[in-house]
Amino acid sequence: MDDKAASAGFPFVAMATDSFIVSRLTPAGRGAVACLAVEGPGAAAAVAEEVRLSCGRADTIRLDRPALGRFGPHGEEVIVVRRGEEQFEVHCHGGPAPIEYCIDRLAARSGRRIPWEQWAAGRAATPVRAAALAALSRARTERCAAILLDQYSGAFDRAVEHIEQLIDEAPAEALRLCDEISSRSNLGRHLVQPWRVALVGRPNVGKSSLLNALAGFSRAIVHSAPGTTRDLVALETSLDGWPIELCDTAGLRDAADAVEQAGIALAEAAAAKADVVVLVLDGTRPAAAVEEQLLRRRPDAVCTINKCDLPAAEQPPWVAKAKPISVSAQQSIGLDQLTAAIVQRFGPFPPPGAAVPFSEALRELPSPVGRGAGGEGFLSVGNIGRGGGGGIQLAANRPHPNPLPEGEGTCVQDLSDGLSAACFEILDRLRLRAIRAAQARGIHIDGFDQRSGPP
Repeated sequence: MDDKAASAGFPFVAMATDSFIVSRLTPAGRGAVACLAVEGPGAAAAVAEEVRLSCGRADTIRLDRPALGRFGPHGEEVIVVRRGEEQFEVHCHGGPAPIEYCIDRLAARSGRRIPWEQWAAGRAATPVRAAALAALSRARTERCAAILLDQYSGAFDRAVEHIEQLIDEAPAEALRLCDEISSRSNLGRHLVQPWRVALVGRPNVGKSSLLNALAGFSRAIVHSAPGTTRDLVALETSLDGWPIELCDTAGLRDAADAVEQAGIALAEAAAAKADVVVLVLDGTRPAAAVEEQLLRRRPDAVCTINKCDLPAAEQPPWVAKAKPISVSAQQSIGLDQLTAAIVQRFGPFPPPGAAVPFSEALRELPSPVGRGAGGEGFLSVGNIGRGGGGGIQLAANRPHPNPLPEGEGTCVQDLSDGLSAACFEILDRLRLRAIRAAQARGIHIDGFDQRSGPP
């Protein structure tokens, strides 16, 4: 299937099954109208038997022309659209009862109910594109959705094909491109899951006020008494179009209270797990040793001095070396600069249309191939480990639970259990092939041991 055909819409790919499928395409929950996909062998007969049209039968209506009818003996009002010989859309009322009623009636006629992700996977050009489509439905911001839409449109697949063409003739360039795409891995992991940003510092430096200011509303309790925040206070928002989880933590100090000690332990754990740590200092008093120690543990932390609207205290020399950003949570001063510094830690950001590996969505993708005589379908990353010859194959392969021998491709995993980081596996194996090709041509590549491990 070429890119032109794929970009024109969903190409129909029949699943390996002797029955038709029924899939709800609209989101879960109540809605005005729900859309059901009914496709596969026997779909036309099932829809024609269940739906009574005012003129003719459902299996004879013109393609892409909606027809009003009544579904089942209860006469649920529906709109039917015939998309192909055995492809139909049934639009019914969006409440749970009519949706289940229609699905149950069709399933009773030998239909097989599947989740929409599996329906979409059976229609995408490659499993990577199917995974991108599934992830696209969970994108939290427009910016993340745009990147995933690029992957669904073939950005990652085209990059892989280009690298394959370069391996034999220009292995160093192929390796450079692998590294360039891999540098976006951290970003790819956060296209569906938010970045975790932890605000840490001593008590009363204004962490809770800063969280509220960045969020744009009051989420955390603000009080002058030290130790007010004892548990982790988290909220999800977006900064510059990127989804983040802001976490306000207990103030770091030697506390006698057992509850506050537990809160401080949670704060230290949150800082260790955070993607970005924001060390908040109080500009009205000198920074303490506990803050310097935290900065040593997380030298990549964003350092900010709060309360810049008040008289400033003299700070120790290490504060200036941390290049702090002056802010006032109360007066909303410096928030744009702080936001830019936080977002900068997420980079590098890809240009539009660039390939971005995204593994989390692939792990959760259901199988796009139906049950055949041999059982569930498998995907194969075929021939990637070879020193030359065959190309990458991401398509339904023979059903077999055991990995294929070295050089003959690797069975990734039954997609019903989820793909296992296929994007990163593809890049690792392309990198290894490029290194082997360079060695065969006598080309020295720096950092060989660090670039790739065994296939």
